[in-house]
Amino acid sequence: MIGPSAPVATGAPVLPVAGVSSGGVLLPGARQVQQPKQAPMTGREIEEAAMQRCIELQLRHPNGVPMPRRAWGGSLLEEAYERCGEVTSEYAKTFYLGTQLMTPKQARAIWAIYVWCRRTDELVDGPNASRITPKMGDAALRLPAPKFASRALDRWEERLEALFEGRPYDMLDAALTDTIAQFPVDIQPFRDMIDGMRMDLVKSRYHSYDELYEYCYKVAGTVALMSVPVMGVDPKYK
Repeated sequence: MIGPSAPVATGAPVLPVAGVSSGGVLLPGARQVQQPKQAPMTGREIEEAAMQRCIELQLRHPNGVPMPRRAWGGSLLEEAYERCGEVTSEYAKTFYLGTQLMTPKQARAIWAIYVWCRRTDELVDGPNASRITPKMGDAALRLPAPKFASRALDRWEERLEALFEGRPYDMLDAALTDTIAQFPVDIQPFRDMIDGMRMDLVKSRYHSYDELYEYCYKVAGTVALMSVPVMGVDPKYK
């Protein structure tokens, strides 16, 4: 292990550092030199990082991510996909019509993704939030609305992690877990969408183009990154 007393490999003399003893101990009165903070990622960098993850997952698992033995198959899974289709056709009619041009397998996967996105949005400002918000307990119910929504998003993200590990919480989660097992869908765009919902809780105005770009990516562009692995990419695209 390399430590303060480790010899220098090149044999060069060890030069003293101001304020530091030969044993590497900060001397009294010496000031700690702080490392410069890493600049936060821009909105475009956040988007590009998620895109890169999606590309890498596509290369590693083009046919979907291996999952543990599924306990949600059979008629329960069929019912889950049917319910996702019903929700999509009711709340996103043109979106649903687009899925009619896909294969049945692709259409069902897009329905599952759409329903997850809709449930996520409902947690923050939807009229049906009270019906789909994860159970929070009596103490959380007494929190101000923004804090309650923030806690709900934290719980929702925990459920997201679980369903990507093959442990869906409910029927609609099971449809998405099954989709992940069949297509190379990465978790990062889903996490980013949850972060976009968090931005809704604390911001009502954006002071720079980059702030707006980040918000637009997280609440809208993420849907494209979720869907592309299902729909595929034209081989002619470079």
